[in-house]
Amino acid sequence: MKNQKVIMLEFNELTPSLMKKFIEEGHLPNFDKLHSQGVIYTTDANTSGEELNPWVQWITVHTGLTPEEHGVFLLNDLDNFNGDFIWDLVSEKGADSWVCGSMNTKHKEGFKGNFLPDPWATNASPFPKNKFDTYFDFISQSVHGHSSSKHIPAINFVKYMFKNGLSINTMFKIGKQVISEIFNKNISWKRALVLDWIQFDIFKNTYVKEQPKLSTFFSNSTAHYQHHYWRDMSPTEFGSTANNTDKTKKDAILTAYKNMDSLLGKFLSLIDDNTVIAFVTALSQKPYLKSERHYFHIHDIDVFLEKFKIQTKVKYKPIMAEQFHLECQTEEEAKELAKYLETFHMESSDYFHVGSNQTLLVSQEGINVHVQCRCSKITSENAKIINKENNFDIPFGDVFYHMEGVKCGMHDPHGMFWLYNTGEAHNVVSSPIPLEDTHQHIMSIINS
Repeated sequence: MKNQKVIMLEFNELTPSLMKKFIEEGHLPNFDKLHSQGVIYTTDANTSGEELNPWVQWITVHTGLTPEEHGVFLLNDLDNFNGDFIWDLVSEKGADSWVCGSMNTKHKEGFKGNFLPDPWATNASPFPKNKFDTYFDFISQSVHGHSSSKHIPAINFVKYMFKNGLSINTMFKIGKQVISEIFNKNISWKRALVLDWIQFDIFKNTYVKEQPKLSTFFSNSTAHYQHHYWRDMSPTEFGSTANNTDKTKKDAILTAYKNMDSLLGKFLSLIDDNTVIAFVTALSQKPYLKSERHYFHIHDIDVFLEKFKIQTKVKYKPIMAEQFHLECQTEEEAKELAKYLETFHMESSDYFHVGSNQTLLVSQEGINVHVQCRCSKITSENAKIINKENNFDIPFGDVFYHMEGVKCGMHDPHGMFWLYNTGEAHNVVSSPIPLEDTHQHIMSIINS
């Protein structure tokens, strides 16, 4: 086939072992179709630790560069990266792309098409200007919750969606979720699944009208559930019993996979014979079997700055989970701020699994200071954050709140890369390929 289009389904961190289990149990008919008819690869990111974070590995998928080559190790850390993303290469060929929520991205001047950043983005804006702004700002504030600096009224978002593809199916899902939560607060975790369908409507509305050469669609809901609810699904795998798990979330991960399968079915209904589905996960997860890991985030940036007595003028940039950036006006100010933040310690080592009593994990690059709370065990709101150098302390609960969920899933370097509708015979490639090779496979299809 010639002049092929590609839709990259970027279902972050879906896990091969769970995919196999759920397909065999008959829960995932659309993934079963892809697996039984497509060209099937296992990818290997060939790294560990902080380099295995998704915001690092998706850069590799989108550029074909290893982490050592692209040098991007933090979310929203793209200022010094001047290489080409795959959609930049497509634009150079004079074709359009539709980038829908891909993680940790930007585009060059001359980009052709539509660009919707991921909801954690602080340095990238939707393109064309004003086309997706209401959607992006509202979803960003929903994802960041307590720490969001955006204030988009819900009615503005509803009006926007009615004009931009909101389907009856999604309206039904939203209504069902809202009504269900009135009677059962324990199902609020399902909101992320509804968000996937809202984003699909946005995707479809633009895709059908413009038929771009390259499209991407990113979802993080399943990754989130695996990180936090794996123990509830498989307590014996963690040496636990059903008595110390949350029974309301025991089917959360299966529900997420079935939701992804339904989405996949919708994408399959969109494509023609000349369109390839490239399903890619970048990495996957496996059970986190160590001690319980908890997370804490700031309530409010103004309170944080006040309580920590920070005089430096900064711009707050929320990221994922407990992390955020403070952007200073100069590099020297950033260095001083990072040094100052490292002087805060907890009153006890009881709040940490390893390391010192230092309250914050701090790193500085250029004018940005990257910050996250180091506390990893249950921490009392009355616990004290102490600064001995300046002789003052802060009640922990005045600044931080305990985020929902306990870490149950950890990153694994192996991922899935399945190509469907290429015209090639079904093939399961036995040996893993380097993750960066996915880029060339996709470019080869685009160039055909």
